[in-house]
Amino acid sequence: MKKAFTLIEILVVMAMMSFLMMMIAPSGIKIIDSIDKFLQTKEDEKEFQKVQVEAFITATDINSSQREILKKFNVNFISLKGVIEIKKEMTDEDE
Repeated sequence: MKKAFTLIEILVVMAMMSFLMMMIAPSGIKIIDSIDKFLQTKEDEKEFQKVQVEAFITATDINSSQREILKKFNVNFISLKGVIEIKKEMTDEDE
């Protein structure tokens, strides 16, 4: 004769499993959230690096193609941070 599980035994096992899930689920959700935040941070860092490269290329293009305009405003070059370095001219009064 085969022995089968009774309804009570199945309900007890299901109750124990649900209790364990209630205890484990909050910590699992916290771990998943921290992983999502970490991945978002890495994604933001990659995007920021792309912007930096584009800014470098743009500044290089401006400095190489706009020499006459830069000379007109007495500027050596435009840096990546948007800072303009002004040419220092020596005058007779400074000497």
